[in-house]
Amino acid sequence: MTTAAELDNAKIQKLETELDPEMRFRPLLPAAGWLVAVWLFGLSCFHYYTAGFGLLPETLHRGIHISCVLGLIFLVFSWSQKGNAATPKAGLFAPLGIGIVDWLCAIAAVVTSLYVPYVFHDLQFRVGNPDPIDWIMGTIMIVVLLEATRRSVGWPLPIIAIVLMIYALYGRSLPGILAHPGNTWKSVVNHLYLTSQGIYGIALGVVATYVFHYVLFGVLATRVGLGRFFIDLATAMTGRFSGGPAKVSIFGSALFGMISGSSVANVVTTGTFTIPLMKRVGYPAVKAGAIECAAGVNGQLMPPVMGAAAFLMAEYVGVSYAEICKAALLPAILTYGALFYVVDLEAVKAGMTGLPRTKRRTLKEGAIKALITISSLIILSCAIYYGLGWTKDVFGESASWLAVAVLIVSYVALVRTRAKHPDLPLDDPTKQLILVPDFYESARTGLHYLLPVVVLIWCLIVEEMSPGLAAFWGVIAMAGVVLTQHPLTAFFRGSRALAPEWRPLFATAFFLGLRRGELLALQKEAIDLRD
Repeated sequence: MTTAAELDNAKIQKLETELDPEMRFRPLLPAAGWLVAVWLFGLSCFHYYTAGFGLLPETLHRGIHISCVLGLIFLVFSWSQKGNAATPKAGLFAPLGIGIVDWLCAIAAVVTSLYVPYVFHDLQFRVGNPDPIDWIMGTIMIVVLLEATRRSVGWPLPIIAIVLMIYALYGRSLPGILAHPGNTWKSVVNHLYLTSQGIYGIALGVVATYVFHYVLFGVLATRVGLGRFFIDLATAMTGRFSGGPAKVSIFGSALFGMISGSSVANVVTTGTFTIPLMKRVGYPAVKAGAIECAAGVNGQLMPPVMGAAAFLMAEYVGVSYAEICKAALLPAILTYGALFYVVDLEAVKAGMTGLPRTKRRTLKEGAIKALITISSLIILSCAIYYGLGWTKDVFGESASWLAVAVLIVSYVALVRTRAKHPDLPLDDPTKQLILVPDFYESARTGLHYLLPVVVLIWCLIVEEMSPGLAAFWGVIAMAGVVLTQHPLTAFFRGSRALAPEWRPLFATAFFLGLRRGELLALQKEAIDLRD
């Protein structure tokens, strides 16, 4: 049951901008906008290539990643919040509407980021005793990195980093156990810039190798409509119970958390629908916001796409990301279960009711249909798991192509099933009454969305691929859904004018969507962990 307001992308963007400082981009002139779009598209393709066809040398891979991200930050974030709201004007000192200082900072960020990979083989002879050019480049890099962090997330992180650098320089002047011999600025720059324990350390490696791919998967999943499908499914399952909208918020956030590692994206996507509904059935505005906030933040804990900290845990602890996912699953379920229980108690205590249903079944009919559904899922899961194992023994390396063929046939069949039924009607949250749709009607409109998630989980957990390679195959599947679902649906509904269905999909998914900066925001958030 997707709402009209929920589909208002402009409203969602406005909410993201208000709630998340990392989404407060400056307005760009068309030429600058396309430059950023192409830059982001190239960055995505670079990471996509390295995930599927092998990494470059470690330092080069990290250098290319951070150079692109830092350069983009200076193009899409102004010097101040006031500048982010100003109308851009091109001029002699503002090429493409972006100030000349921002261009110089972007160039400095790119050059200093790529300097270390360029001289990497020579550094082994002078680490610990850098040449003047080394610590000068390092100083510029530290300054632009601090400024990029300030522009993107504010002052707290840069202040912490500056205080720690001051402590490293002047520790000899401090009293008691805080005192240490101190360091020269050259040695501080050497440690932060030229070694693998500073800017080019594990955190940057995790972001460049793993996090970006899962962010890309989550963005494509959101664009394709999987987030909306999860909300529809949650509404159909829990909306009719007492305090139903609050339970929709919890269940929908848990499902959306599977594909998004961002708390803000989770809250904005589900909250635009559930908060007005919670207020309508009797929840105070503050309590409705608190429930959505708690449910949305916990979405970072829900596998398979978790927050950036999960990848850092895997790298620092020395276990696979699949093991982190397995360990996180039960706590995530318990967290949402406890929140669901508390919300239910509040709803019963306040005498709240659920939302009316569009279709009612007897208890016997509901039980039989639920039993058939659960049994079918169990049988299908066992057939896939053991069937693929059997095909590997029989067909060897060809089994992978057989699995791909089965996946494509299943996808086309699910889209064909969807096309046979009309789309669910849009509900307006300003109306007095919203009906809970039938669960099975909601499910059949979006089961094909789940196939890329199944691919990701299968590659990660069953095949035990690396997180990057698993995300590679998941993104391939998700990109296929992005580009084909609407043309296929139109085809099965009898339309033969498919060109209009293709063009906007490609432009929206692979250029305009990236141009809006969602990948950049999460990339930058993970980069800031290094500071």
